[in-house]
Amino acid sequence: MKLLLAVFGVVFCFSTVGVKAQDCGAYVVLGCFQDYSAAQNRSNQTGATTMVLDTSSARYPNFSAGWFCVADGPFLNTKGREAQETLTFWKSKGIGDAYAKDAC
Repeated sequence: MKLLLAVFGVVFCFSTVGVKAQDCGAYVVLGCFQDYSAAQNRSNQTGATTMVLDTSSARYPNFSAGWFCVADGPFLNTKGREAQETLTFWKSKGIGDAYAKDAC
């Protein structure tokens, strides 16, 4: 599928092949909040490897909508070595309720 965009008389052609509608994979969840700023604060406290997922986005269909979750990932799957090592790492840092979850 091709997408055409005309700007100032110049036509640009973008391929939409490979555009991800979902961010499937496994994430290690370090906490979920109903307030974005609370989630961002937790993410800032944990360090550069984490991100805030908006669970209302269609990109994360296995997450309950209405939350902002601090997560590390994505990983291939929740049972894989990398996800399990990351989960163990975060638990050792005092986030005892961390868990691994598949996004799709």
